[in-house]
Order: sequence, then structure tokens, then C-alpha cells
Amino acid sequence: MVDLNLVIASLDPVAADVVAAEELFKAEGVSDPRGSVGRIEHIQRAAELGIGVADRSKIEVLDVTLS
Repeated sequence: MVDLNLVIASLDPVAADVVAAEELFKAEGVSDPRGSVGRIEHIQRAAELGIGVADRSKIEVLDVTLS
């Protein structure tokens, strides 16, 4: 199990999955996290169906630290 101490929120479920998968791949030490996300079939299929955005260059990530 990987403990990221992270919350991901989005109105776009596909974008949320993309960001979550990328963070998990990073935590596991995968050398190309973005490329690895592109090989996750259900994320790509959801984007093809118009459910959301899987193109990481079109996803804005805001880092907010809560104290």
C-alpha cells in the first residue's frame, strides 16, 4: 500500500483518475508516470466515450496545502 496523504477532487472523473494514477506511479518509482497512465485502458476508453479528459496537457492541477 502507498500512503500519499493526498486528496484529489475534480468535476471530471477521468481527469481525477489520470492525476491519481500518475501520482501512484510516481510513488512506486515508475520512470515514466505520464506514459504509464496513457496505457490504462479504462481511462483511455472513458475519454473516447466523452466522459472526461485524459490528455494530461489539458488538466490543470492546483496544489493546496491544508494546515
